Amino acid sequence: MAGGASLDAGVARFILKTLQTHLPRKTPEPLLSKREMEILTLLAEGLVQKEIAHKLDISGTTVVTHINHIYYKLNVTNAPAAINKAHLSGLFTP
Repeated sequence: MAGGASLDAGVARFILKTLQTHLPRKTPEPLLSKREMEILTLLAEGLVQKEIAHKLDISGTTVVTHINHIYYKLNVTNAPAAINKAHLSGLFTP
């Protein structure tokens, strides 16, 4: 009517029904696990790997493994980039 294309009611119902049946129903899994977020938060607080291992009572090797997973999931190569990307992505909650 205002220069746009009209849409038949039947076509509109078909589109809505198709979207409703093909859209995911549940919320997506979080990007980082709870432990990865815990480690990333400690990195953001300035702790080094050895301090994180001591604080969480896990081995240094386990900390390194989690950090590598964080870097991979966030597609970054170092801690400052991971912290920045997590901040920009809204992963850190107030």
